[in-house]
Amino acid sequence: MNWNVFIFYLIGYSITVITIFIILLIMGLNENIHITNLAGLFKLNPFLSFIFIISMLNLSGIPPLFGFYTKLYLFNELLLNGYFFIVIVSI
Repeated sequence: MNWNVFIFYLIGYSITVITIFIILLIMGLNENIHITNLAGLFKLNPFLSFIFIISMLNLSGIPPLFGFYTKLYLFNELLLNGYFFIVIVSI
């Protein structure tokens, strides 16, 4: 297995998850964080809201974003090595 693909996937998703947690920490500085606080994030801070949306879409693997390419490279590498069942279950 090509370890470069795994490192690429690991770094990409680590950066995305760290970004999401930093945004949640910034939101929770003034008050206790709750899922309902995300409803008014765009009114309070549009830039932070935009970064949060992009990070969540990246985490889900929407095609023009980085998360899609990490999944694509990982699935391609798994298919080349014969791990068909893992790819089918993951998709």
